[in-house]
Amino acid sequence: MERKNEQKLYPLPFEITARMKPDEHVIHLFLVAFLVVMAFLPISYGIKLFLLRVMYIFFALYLLYHWLFIGILKKMRLKLTEDYIEFIDPLGEKVAKWNEIDSVEIFTQRRQTYIGLVLKEKLEKRKKSFWIDLHHALGGIFSIKIPLASFPDLDPEKVYLTMNSRISLQTAEKSAESYEMFLESHEASEREEPQIIPLMRILFKALPAAVLMGVLYGVSLYIFNVNIIIIPFLGFAWLGYIMYERGTASVNWISNFFLGLFSAGQMVVAVVTHLMLSLRIPFSIDNILQVTWEYLLLLIAKPMDQFPVFLTISLLFICGMLYGKSFRFTRALRKLRMQKKGDYYIRRKNGVIDIFLIDPADYVEMEERTMLTLTEGCLIVKDGKNVGVLFIPKKSLDEAGINIGNRGDDNVVLIDNNQYYKIDLGGTGSYKPYVYPCHLWCNLSRQVELISIQI
Repeated sequence: MERKNEQKLYPLPFEITARMKPDEHVIHLFLVAFLVVMAFLPISYGIKLFLLRVMYIFFALYLLYHWLFIGILKKMRLKLTEDYIEFIDPLGEKVAKWNEIDSVEIFTQRRQTYIGLVLKEKLEKRKKSFWIDLHHALGGIFSIKIPLASFPDLDPEKVYLTMNSRISLQTAEKSAESYEMFLESHEASEREEPQIIPLMRILFKALPAAVLMGVLYGVSLYIFNVNIIIIPFLGFAWLGYIMYERGTASVNWISNFFLGLFSAGQMVVAVVTHLMLSLRIPFSIDNILQVTWEYLLLLIAKPMDQFPVFLTISLLFICGMLYGKSFRFTRALRKLRMQKKGDYYIRRKNGVIDIFLIDPADYVEMEERTMLTLTEGCLIVKDGKNVGVLFIPKKSLDEAGINIGNRGDDNVVLIDNNQYYKIDLGGTGSYKPYVYPCHLWCNLSRQVELISIQI
């Protein structure tokens, strides 16, 4: 197995212009034409149709602007210098100095791969809340997002290394570390135990949230006359966040019962709100209690007459009861959808490949684990988006007191006088440095159970 020449950095200053492929030109023009036709179809008039026409025209103008900006005028570009990064897209110009950037990541969102830059200022101002965490999970944590599909001539690994090298020069202490232990470290938890909030206090925080989401759902039903079913399920996610993320309640059947009860209660609050608004019943404590009681009696006596509500209530309650629970037979079913390569099962999701070093049916996602992140030293053999072999530096794991498990010692190889654990996924070819972070998830016995890499 031969070694490929190591990836070099882009010489600075470096500048590249985005371009559209021929099929993207056709798709943009077709969509613009389609939206314009839909906007001016001679159909009946009304406030809803007028708003729909406005929406069609808005999207047509935006797509036309997007096509002209990138495809014709070629204004979209990426520029890297020794001092800063500049990215111009149809939404404006974004500039950041390297010493203002905390990290650079490659991530996949809606089947599109991006390079994302996280600014230190954004991290410092970040407040922990469900909505902020949800926004960040959807890519909002990144102040600059560069779509790689718009730059087909750009080498993702090369530009990633170039950016990281500039950031590392500004943060020497961080770049000197080859790895770091973080997240749910067992040792860290021994040094500083999280504050445990009593369950009753958590419930008093969760109850108003459930009522608020129920009222919001009911008002939306009354105003728009449309069932926006995602609202109660967002409420369920918010309640789970309040109880288990902010409240640090332990996941057990008692806390899950209240999570299911509050989640299902959103539907009752929504229906009561909708009834009182529709029938113009004054909002008072007596009226709210009376309408709620009468509706609950109706729901119990004739659940099939309220089947959509009854079904949603049941689903929300079941989701709450099963929150954080994992059953082996469900993990075994997920295992059937995974691909087996060599002695390992792999799972692909959003550009990330998870390599299971244990039986996936035995891997419980919610268990407490330690994560070791290697930012350098790994080697990889790959063909496009398929991984053939992954080499993990043994020295880094030994220094962290982590082992690869029972099969590790049998898979140690020597490359350039360095020892590596060889994760053989059945591939052959030349190896090269793996440039992205490699995450190793370990159990509390410090044995690696899962390896996550970016492709």
